[in-house]
Amino acid sequence: MKKMIESKFYGDNYRWFFATVLDRNDPDMLGRVQIRIHGIHSNTEADIPRVALPWAPVVISSEHGATSGYATPPQILPGATVYGFFVDGKQSQSPVVIGSLPKIEKPTSQQAAQLITSNSAIPNNEYSTSSDIDQDINDELVSPAVTASRRLNAMKYFIDQGFNENQSAGIVGNLDHISNGFNTTIKEEGNVSTFGIGQWKKTGRRYAALVAYAKSENRNVRFFKVQLDFIMQELNGKTTYSDFISVKNLLKTSTSFYGKANSKNASYVFMNKYEQAQDNSTLFIRVGLARLAYNVYMNNYITSSGAG
Repeated sequence: MKKMIESKFYGDNYRWFFATVLDRNDPDMLGRVQIRIHGIHSNTEADIPRVALPWAPVVISSEHGATSGYATPPQILPGATVYGFFVDGKQSQSPVVIGSLPKIEKPTSQQAAQLITSNSAIPNNEYSTSSDIDQDINDELVSPAVTASRRLNAMKYFIDQGFNENQSAGIVGNLDHISNGFNTTIKEEGNVSTFGIGQWKKTGRRYAALVAYAKSENRNVRFFKVQLDFIMQELNGKTTYSDFISVKNLLKTSTSFYGKANSKNASYVFMNKYEQAQDNSTLFIRVGLARLAYNVYMNNYITSSGAG
């Protein structure tokens, strides 16, 4: 098999490129980004499927170890324009990203005209307060449409609270799992009755604190936004269990929502420290839902900004 980088290549034939980032959620957790290189890769999926596009390592600062297969996930967002070079010269099979270019993204004149014609507002990333998000739903299972809306808005909410996309996805994936799709009412399992997206035990102090918080705000305890706000009350150490602020601090140091059961995995941190799960058997389910939440948010970001 021909080597990717021939031994005769000493760096005398650099080839530079510009590219668009498609994904930063490296499946091998090596801190790479998936890119579509301008002038090389067609923009048409039929010509070159997304799965065939390369994952490029990103140059990191000397503050990071970059050894043993571990790397800090890059903060470059999908839709960003990046530049770099091929380490294998003219063969151009091994791209490396060394930086990104800031850009202002707006809808084209045609896109803006379509939005006006369809009587639609230009999408944005603001938290929605529409009735389908915050309504009082009495059924145990919410509709798929409401679940989808709540998933996206939960991502926006926690990002607005200062968590990054990976940390927010870890939180949202857990809430999605334990509440059967962001059900804000009662869930019965055997002799245990729990409530809301946090599945607080109805006989416990945390549920009592939730009810007291909703009452103090003169708001409905069943409302999705009320329960999100209460979770932040707990994470900020303002409720019965003030030590939950340590969970927030751990989440802020996590760097991904996937991987092993350790403090760098936001899905594991929230499951283990906030939800206090008895074991790790459902971690892979929570990670899968975290990935879904992450992708939904990032796709919305690209659509809203006009990127991609």
